This record gives sequence, structure tokens and C-alpha cells, in this order.
Amino acid sequence: MLTPEEIETYRQAGKIAAEIRERVRNIIKPGLKLLELAEAVENMTFEKGAKPAFPCNVSVNDIAAHYSPPVNDTTIIKEKDLVKLDLGVHIRGCIADTAVSVGVDNSHQALIKAAEDALEAAIKIIKPNIPTNRIGEAIETTIKKFGFSPIGDLTGHAMARYNLHSGITIPNVKTPFGDLLKVGDVIAIEPFATNSVGKIVENNYAYIYSFLRERPVRLQESKKILQVIKEKYGALPFAERWLTKEVQGTKLRIALKLLLNSGVIRAYPILREKNRGLVSQAEHTVIITETGCEVITR
Repeated sequence: MLTPEEIETYRQAGKIAAEIRERVRNIIKPGLKLLELAEAVENMTFEKGAKPAFPCNVSVNDIAAHYSPPVNDTTIIKEKDLVKLDLGVHIRGCIADTAVSVGVDNSHQALIKAAEDALEAAIKIIKPNIPTNRIGEAIETTIKKFGFSPIGDLTGHAMARYNLHSGITIPNVKTPFGDLLKVGDVIAIEPFATNSVGKIVENNYAYIYSFLRERPVRLQESKKILQVIKEKYGALPFAERWLTKEVQGTKLRIALKLLLNSGVIRAYPILREKNRGLVSQAEHTVIITETGCEVITR
């Protein structure tokens, strides 16, 4: 059960996340670099007295999740792109996670609305003791009414202090069984809709990582960045580009690869729709209350 202080801290994080999301969605235009967009979100977070809960994700078109621009990324937003902006804010470990899809030049509006309406359908039925598979059913039904497919390979998730994925998952399709939600649970609900088959595959690249466990490593650069990871990010995800002040260029990639191969950190590969279909996403963070839920990222 959350304390009153924790609830208020979650609300503060949610308010900041919502303010940044709404401010930044309006600057998504052709010609803007993905890196500039991600760094703008992260810088605003610090300016408001909070910290990023994970690297800002800017996933375009068929990329569904986990694209956080690497250092020196020159990719720009183009006309008719479908941009998914997924950001997280935390205050003393209390996390607010939210996402919005933007169709450049007002394109892809039906696909965007499918994810947004599915999110609202889920929020509407959430209450204590509801099984998570009913939430997935509401999401799936809503998206299919638009003639699109939900992405069943991706889910929402429960969150705890300094823990972005704390155990319970919130499916985006109907499943045979589900976990029961209880008062005080903090849940990120994030429907994904696509105009294709709704399956996800991993890209060969990853620019986001998180700490798993302590293990001995020999390379000096690996030891150096491991210390930074533990001190600054703990178990929360971090971006490769966040470490460039400590180690640069090829040495950083080698150091991260050693930590990855040693099982010290895990990678979050870029995820794309299997058949290169367009993907939309909508997301809010809610706290389960006695009578329903409180959306903290409105």
C-alpha cells in the first residue's frame, strides 16, 4: 500500500510528465532531429526538478518501441511520419510513464485514435480486483473496431519505487488468465495499434540498457561506467549516450558489450512491427483506488 507521501510524489511526477508530453508534442515537425527531440524531453525533466525514469523513446512509423536516439544520430522527422513519443519521469523513484502518437501533417489519425480510445476503454473499467485479461480484452476490442490490430507482444506494466517493470503485466489482447489489481498498484497502460499483423521482432541494435547484477569485470572502462550506472541510475534504464562524458566512441561500445556479455547489464533491442506496418501508441500511468483508478498523467 502506498503512503500518502508516495501518492503525492507520484502525482507530482505525473503532472511533470504530462506537461512535458503536451509541450513537446507540439514541436514535432518535419526536419526536427530525433536526438534533439529526445534531449529536449530529458532536459525539461531536469529543469522541472525531476529525473528521467528511462531514456526518452522516439519511435517512428514501423518502429514500435525502444528507439532512443544514439549520440550523433542525424535522423530527422519527415512529412507523413507517425512519431511515438514515450517518456518517463521520476521523483525519488516514484515513476510516471506516458506516451503519445503524433501524425506529422495530421496523418494517420484513425490509427492514432484507435490506440487512444483503447487506452480510455481500459481506464474506464479499471478498479480493484479486476483481472488484467479483462483490460486486455477491452483494448483488443476497441482497436479491432477501428479495423486495426492490437500488438499482443507488447504490454503495459506495474511499477514500484525505482522499478519500471515490477512484475504484473497489462496485456493488449484478451488472454486466458489475468492477475488481480489491488488498491495502491501503480500501473502503466499502453495500447499499441497497427495496420498490419500485430507482431513484433527485435532489431539488431540497442541503445538502452539497465543494470542487472554485480559481477567482476576486468576492463577499466567497464569498471568506470559500471560505477556511474549504479550511482546515477540504479536499476532504471539508461541510454548509451548518457555515458559519453565518462567513456567515448569505440571504447564505450566495447565496455558496454563486455558488461552485456558478462550479464551485468541487459539490453533493450529496438522493436519493430514484423511486416513493417505502422504502429501507434498511447499511454497513461494510473494508481488503483478504492473505487477505480486515478490517472496521474492527464
